[in-house]
Amino acid sequence: MSVGSSGDFTDQNFLINVATDKVPGWRLALITGVAEDVDTADGEITIWDSKFRATFLSGSTELFFSSTNAGDTTQVAVVCGIDANFDEVSTTVVLNGQNGVTVGNMVFVNSAVIVSGTVAGDVYVGSESSPTAGVPADAAVLSKIIQGKNVTRNGFFMIPRNHSGMTVAIRGTTDSDAKPAKTRTTVTPFGQPPLQFVSYTLSPGLGQFDFPAPVHSVASDGTTRQLLPGKTIFEFSVIASSNDTEITLGTDIILIDDAALNSTTTVVVH
Repeated sequence: MSVGSSGDFTDQNFLINVATDKVPGWRLALITGVAEDVDTADGEITIWDSKFRATFLSGSTELFFSSTNAGDTTQVAVVCGIDANFDEVSTTVVLNGQNGVTVGNMVFVNSAVIVSGTVAGDVYVGSESSPTAGVPADAAVLSKIIQGKNVTRNGFFMIPRNHSGMTVAIRGTTDSDAKPAKTRTTVTPFGQPPLQFVSYTLSPGLGQFDFPAPVHSVASDGTTRQLLPGKTIFEFSVIASSNDTEITLGTDIILIDDAALNSTTTVVVH
């Protein structure tokens, strides 16, 4: 697919058309990671609603949904992730208190959201069928929903197979000028070593990078790829310089169907 000479990828109309599904085979994925209370003693952690580095699965695994509140037994949630074939999948589950409710098998969890009812506890997606008081061990946590937020705020995403990902922009902030934080972007092709690329010193009002943001991958022959290939994990992590630091860091990723990417169709940007 080529882009017509009447514009370029920074054209707002083109991005709006992608966001509203008007460009066949192209769509936007919004990634927003939030860590509300990071301390210096935490070391480097993933930007999400847990205070440790995420452990990603090495293969298809049965996952379970649980709450820290035994009274959460009627609320409904949708878990979105990547299945054993590396295709996107979503599962609807009903909470059963602190007991693990099966979500089915996935290799990665991108997000989860409460779609019905008011949840009284924190909610976890994890790989333990019987989590202690509804809380899986750190290494078994795949996603967490803080009570009252009703949605995961994960600073990570897996590109599904037969797709490529391209970052549109990266933006973020900390809660105080006195609390700068060092953030890192890691790209991990599934089953391969992680590739650590761009680092940012984050403070209030980090400027938004124009398209394409400087996040890329490296092919097996060592050449640089501006597109993130399918089955690649994109992750934000952070190291705080002060205690009680709140951090938000996000990006928009254009997901391109590889069939559309390799076609001869011309997209004219107005």
